[in-house]
This record gives sequence, structure tokens and C-alpha cells, in this order.
Amino acid sequence: MRTKKSIYNLLVAIIGHVGIVIANFFSRKIFIDHLGIEYLGVYSLFNNIIAVLSLAELGIGIALIYCMYEPLEKNQINLLKALMEFYKKIYISIGLFILLLGLCLMPFVQFIVSEEIPNIEIIFLLSVVNSTITYFLAYKRSILIADQKSYIVNFYHYVFMLITIMVQIIGIIIYPSLIVFLAISAIFKVIENILILRKANNIYPFIINTKGCRLSKEYKANIFKHMKGLAYHKVGSTVSHSSDNIILSIYTTISLVGIYSNYLLITNTLKTIVGQGFQSITASVGNYITTKKENEQIKLFNNILFSNAWIFGISSLILFFTFNLFIEMWIGENYLLNKYLVAIIVINFYLIGYRKAVITFKNAHGLFWQDRYKSIVEALFNILISIILVQYFGLLGILIGTFISNLFISYWIEAYVLYKYGFKVSVINYYFQSLRYIIDLLVIFVAILVILNLMNLTNFSLVVQFISNILITLIIVTFFILLFYKNDNRFKFFLNIIVKTLKLLTNKIKRRA
Repeated sequence: MRTKKSIYNLLVAIIGHVGIVIANFFSRKIFIDHLGIEYLGVYSLFNNIIAVLSLAELGIGIALIYCMYEPLEKNQINLLKALMEFYKKIYISIGLFILLLGLCLMPFVQFIVSEEIPNIEIIFLLSVVNSTITYFLAYKRSILIADQKSYIVNFYHYVFMLITIMVQIIGIIIYPSLIVFLAISAIFKVIENILILRKANNIYPFIINTKGCRLSKEYKANIFKHMKGLAYHKVGSTVSHSSDNIILSIYTTISLVGIYSNYLLITNTLKTIVGQGFQSITASVGNYITTKKENEQIKLFNNILFSNAWIFGISSLILFFTFNLFIEMWIGENYLLNKYLVAIIVINFYLIGYRKAVITFKNAHGLFWQDRYKSIVEALFNILISIILVQYFGLLGILIGTFISNLFISYWIEAYVLYKYGFKVSVINYYFQSLRYIIDLLVIFVAILVILNLMNLTNFSLVVQFISNILITLIIVTFFILLFYKNDNRFKFFLNIIVKTLKLLTNKIKRRA
């Protein structure tokens, strides 16, 4: 049942996100054509500022989802009702606080943007409103996610994202305005969240009326302990990931923020697709570790780590050899970054993605407190290096700051905490596994590079080069993975998940036909 739910969650996440990806790329092209790269830079910058404002959430969502695993497993209705009531009060307070912060910051946003942009305050206010809507309406989605039904949440989200994007495209063609673009998003976000709330009420009718349900002081203290640990992670990761565009805007131009955001759209899209897959299995992992011993948990972790390493490894190779080809086909050669910037963007993508298996198991174990200072150190380290290097190397300096903080802080500490407090064994085996994957990846990278140079496809059209690079990369990767791992149980686990997913998808298509 766990595997089936995980696959349902994964299928909806991937299929839905592929649709969003196609719509988003088309929408981004229309956005640039009708509003310009400067407004794209403003839109991306404000999203990063809002992410920093959203630090007020402090990871309460993850903490509460973790707290629901056991009561759902044991059907503890009263405890679940109390959690829902607590969640509602906390999130409404957070939403109001973020809205107030946004209003206070609104008069100063013009000093962050390096160029003159009309109606900049109204654009910022609408960005804040878009962010806070979910806090007022979406607290009940947590029980769906904790109960391994995130595919329901994702279904509504992706359907309304597609509708939103289509209406936004029509809106900015008729009336080119970022204000219109953001207002449309806000309207459909309200509708989406109301429908998810109603769906949760239908599945779990006991959460319709939670008034008067209270958690004990001891239980609240346990939640707040998890929250405190998560708060450090939330602050650190948000500041670390959101600071790049803010620093870039202050020290360079808003246009460069817009150009860089096109590359981020692609890497973030891939991270989100795989991330949705990991979010889909987190509840299953949480359920699994409540019933299994450490050695069985480690076996499952190693299988998932293998899958994670190669999903991100293959994605990184394809990205490196097709990134600029795709950007040029999509929006034109005027929006390209040089090969050194592309290389460091791809390396950062892989490093951040590789950590997902560890983070998934850490969250499922509730290990939020043990490495609470790690994210703060990472964020401060990242910002300090970025501010120093951006003045000499521009965007490259910022990306190097992200690389150093990821490799030398997060990668080592997260795994150490999981193995020490979760699995209760030495972490050395994890480091050796990681080294093996990186060496294999480098061997494959060199092989692809040599073959593509020998073939010299530069005289062909961009489309031919793009498709050829993908096919050649996939063929060479498949050859080497089979060469290295064909008899490995981790590889068999990976293939088994793919086969089960394809069978489930095929059966669903047959039933609908």
C-alpha cells in the first residue's frame, strides 16, 4: 500500500508538473515579449523577497505533518482535530504577520531595484498578497499530505496553475501589465485553496468542526521543539537560496536578474519535479520508519539514494550539454550566459538535488533540532562569500558562494546527523557511496564530451543539436550504468519502481479508455 500511494503521488506530481512546465515556458516567452526582461527581473526579485518574508512560517508545516504520522496510523481522531485547530490559528497569525511586514517594507522596495519601474509599490503589494493567500486557507491540506494523499493536493494545484497561466497569457497580451498578471494569480489561488479545503473536509469529516479542541501543554512543547529546530533550517535555507537575486539586483542590473531567472526556471522545474517525487514518498518513509528497524531503514535509504543520485546525475548531464541550445531556441541568443556560468549552475543543481534523499529521511525521522545551526552558518557563509565575489566576478561570484556553502557545510552535516541520530551507525559508508557516484558521473561526462566533440554537430540546426545531445547523453549514460551496476540490488530497486510506475499508469489509461 505504501508503494502504491507513493507511486500515485509521484505520477500526479510528474504528469502535472510536465504540463505546468510546458505552459510556463510558453508563458515566459509571452511575458518577455510583452513586458520585457526588466519586469521579469522585478517579478523574480520580488519572489525572492517574499520568500524571505515567509520566514515567519518557521517550518511549522513540516513539524505538524510529522506530528500527524502516528495519530493517522493509530486513528487518533481527537488528537488530529486538535492539531488542525492549532494549525489554523498559527497559520492565520503567520499570514497576517507576513502581510504586515510586506506593508511596512513597501515604501523601500524602490531602493532595492536598480532601475526605475512604474507602480513598483503596487506590484510588490500584489506579490505579498499572492504569498499570504495560502496561509489563510490551506491549513487543512496538511492532513492529506501526512496521510500519503499529496496527489490530491497536487491535482488541484496543477489544474489551477494551468488555468492561471492560460488566463495570464491572454491577460498580458490584451493588457501588458505585471499588475494584471499578479491579480489573475491571486484570484485563482483563492479558488484552488477553497476547493482543497472542501476536499479535505469530505475525506476527513471530523476536521470540519475543530472549535474548542486543544492540544496538551506537553504536546505543544514537543511541536515547538521541532519548530525551533526547523526555524533554523527555514531561516538558513531561505536566506541562502533567496539572497542570490537580491545581491545580484543591488550590485548589477535588474536585467541580469531576469536573464538568470530563465536558467533558474529550468533548474527549479527539474528540482520541483524530482522534489515532488520525494515529497510524495516522505509520508511513506515516515510511516515506514515507525515500524522498521534501523538496518531495514538503511537498506531503503541506500536504494532511494541511488535513484536520487542518478536522476539528478542524468539530469545534470543533459542540462550541461543542452542548456544554452534550449535557451537560444526558446527566447533567443540575447539571453544566453557563458559556459562557465552554465557549468556552475549545473553543479549547484546537482549538489542541492543530491541532498534530497538525506533531507527526506531526516524529515521523516523528525531530526530538525540536531543540526539546527547548520543552515544559519550556511546562509551567512553564502551571503558573505557572494557579496565579496560579486564585486569581482559578477554572477559567477554569487554562484561560487552557493557552491562552497553547499559542498563544505550542508552536504557533510546533514548526512552525519541522519546517520548518528536516525540510523545510529557510522556515516562513512554514505561518503564512500557519494564519492563513487561522483567519480562515475565524471567518467560519463568525459565520455560524452569526447564523443560530442568528435561528432562536431555545430553545423546542424539548433533543434538537431539539442535532440542529438539528449539522445547521445542518454545512450552513453545507459551504457555506463549497466556496465557499473547491472547486478546491483539498488539498480534493481530503481528499475522496479520505474516498472511499477509504468504499469500503474498503463492500467489507469486502460481503465479510462
